[in-house]
Amino acid sequence: MKKRTGGQSPAGPLRLDNPGAPAYSEKSREEYKAMNEKSSERLKWVETTLAAAEEAPTSAYLLGRLPALIEQHFPLRKTILYYRDEGGSRFAPYSASNQRSPLPVLEENNRLIGFFAKRSESLYLEKKHSPSRGYILSSLRETFPQTTVNLIIPLRHRQRLCGLLLTDLPKTEEKYLDEILGRLNLAIRIVAPTVEAAALRLENDRNYHRLFRFDHLVQIGQMTAEIIHELRTPLSTILLECGDWFDQVLPGTEADNSVRAIRQEVARVNRFADSLLRFAKFNEISPATLRLGEFIHDAMATIPRKRFPAKAAVTVDIRQELTVETDASRLLQVFFNILNNAFDAVGNKAGGAIAVTLRPDEAGKHAVITVADNGSGISAAVLSRLFQPFNSTKAAGTGLGLFNSYNVMQALRGDLRISSNEKGTIASIIIPGARHE
Repeated sequence: MKKRTGGQSPAGPLRLDNPGAPAYSEKSREEYKAMNEKSSERLKWVETTLAAAEEAPTSAYLLGRLPALIEQHFPLRKTILYYRDEGGSRFAPYSASNQRSPLPVLEENNRLIGFFAKRSESLYLEKKHSPSRGYILSSLRETFPQTTVNLIIPLRHRQRLCGLLLTDLPKTEEKYLDEILGRLNLAIRIVAPTVEAAALRLENDRNYHRLFRFDHLVQIGQMTAEIIHELRTPLSTILLECGDWFDQVLPGTEADNSVRAIRQEVARVNRFADSLLRFAKFNEISPATLRLGEFIHDAMATIPRKRFPAKAAVTVDIRQELTVETDASRLLQVFFNILNNAFDAVGNKAGGAIAVTLRPDEAGKHAVITVADNGSGISAAVLSRLFQPFNSTKAAGTGLGLFNSYNVMQALRGDLRISSNEKGTIASIIIPGARHE
């Protein structure tokens, strides 16, 4: 075994000012100095990223700061960060302005998202020999026609794509590409787990709230059913007594008018009680194969002619027959409720129009039935609480129709969306699992 000379261990740190250290060439000294500087810069960048993560009050704030921090520490320009939103199916943009910029939100089916969902490596577009270059360039032009980007870095957490970093590296700085990618990957290892952990905490809080609310609604439903059951007996007695009085009083008298008013009001309370019972009672979902085009035509045919607004044009447009697995009776309940609301919104308005349309969504995964009317629309104040119970603008309304319809669509794993302005209202019934014919 050879003896070590100079009292230095080769594994220990080398100091350029140590007189006992072996002699190094000037080139070696410069290389070591550059390594030291590189390590120091990396450490500073990690400290900066950690500090930003700790100081950020929310995940959105941290994501908004990151592009600006990157441009402060690296020779990069026009940096855009896309990160998966809380819903998990869309990617929201953040730019160096520390605010969400007027850039498009990327859907899960976007070409860029689809490409990097299967690729973990960064892509530098100045490397013209890259086989994916042409595809990505066309995707960028399609999504960002006014933006110059030549470097795309995927952000992943536990093998899942959670975001994309798009930026522009000047040609003169190309020699630093590997070093820049190394440092940015360090930041990603800090930011992605921080954001994902915050999202998990938020989802846990929401789940706890949902469980608490569900338990509370079950108790309310049970109590409501018991109260309605007790009310039914006196209501039936009142109607029977009114029936006897109605046969005895003279038509057109004050007593006749009073008995008629009592019967009408009791009947209205009875209808309200029925609505509450339907709301409180849980029925099992019974899915079956349903052709939606036929479903709409059959439903429209069962509506009495006199129920259609006299001065309104009602059209049905089946753009493509779609088949789904759903509960037809539940869906019919929702469709009739939405259609009746459109009838009421148009009323006797001259030039009134109601359009019923069936089409697939953009991704082709869901069927969408839209009911559009040109009524007076819904105010922003009412629209914000549209799906809350006992919220109605109708004089004789119970305020449970849209609330029930929304909950039915949630039970069917679909959705109900309503948009409105002064020109009218559009209601969209979204049914999952559409098959094209």
